[in-house]
Amino acid sequence: MFGALAFVPKLNVSIPKLFDQPLSSPGTLTLLAACLVFAGLALTYDIQFGFTGLLSFGHALYIAIGVYLSNIAITDWHWSFWEAIAFTMGVAFVLANVLGFVSLRVSGIAFAMVTLAFAQAGNVLALKDPHHWTHGEEGLGADYTRLPHAFVGIVNTKNLYWLALAFLAVVFFVVRWTTESSPGRVWQARPGRRARRPGRRKRGCTGQREADARRIGRQGRANRSRRGRVHRSSGKGRRDRPPNARSDSTAGR
Repeated sequence: MFGALAFVPKLNVSIPKLFDQPLSSPGTLTLLAACLVFAGLALTYDIQFGFTGLLSFGHALYIAIGVYLSNIAITDWHWSFWEAIAFTMGVAFVLANVLGFVSLRVSGIAFAMVTLAFAQAGNVLALKDPHHWTHGEEGLGADYTRLPHAFVGIVNTKNLYWLALAFLAVVFFVVRWTTESSPGRVWQARPGRRARRPGRRKRGCTGQREADARRIGRQGRANRSRRGRVHRSSGKGRRDRPPNARSDSTAGR
């Protein structure tokens, strides 16, 4: 799949009503690169909500940290590209552990609200523009002179596409390795997450209701059959008793 996607910048093919320009054009490649980045982010959210069941509204906070902090380090602090990337990864790792330690002390709706509060705090901080770092609603432009030349300019848009594709591939294989590891199997076996059998289609609402109705019908027939056996066995015991036989309590009277 990733090998086929790698040849997209070489395809001078137009898809009417979907793209205004051929696939190899800079505008289309930029759009596709953004889609690949968001696909990688969707995979990470699937780990958090689809497997662990943790509904988080603060997922975008860490994306904003990566974008803002690396750009501030390059543009305002005049760091090199790789120094900014390393620093941003370290800060994101520490902040994720701190916020995760606080958020995971609660669960359910409370967890969602805590993560939403952190995300909203980050949004307010970016709009307040502390030390004129984020530039508020206008945003912060990157100093392209400190970026790798392979990613600067319209002619190098294909390199940005390949970079986004590499990002998606790394995220995909990391997610796959995580879900197939021991913790991933525990996530798949957690209560409330019903695993599907291989080759079996997922039931919709109608199919689920029909399956529940059949199950209830089988339980009802089994209960009626069990009550019938009990009645037959008790009736047989009364028929075997002699007609003039009396219980001890009756005879005592």
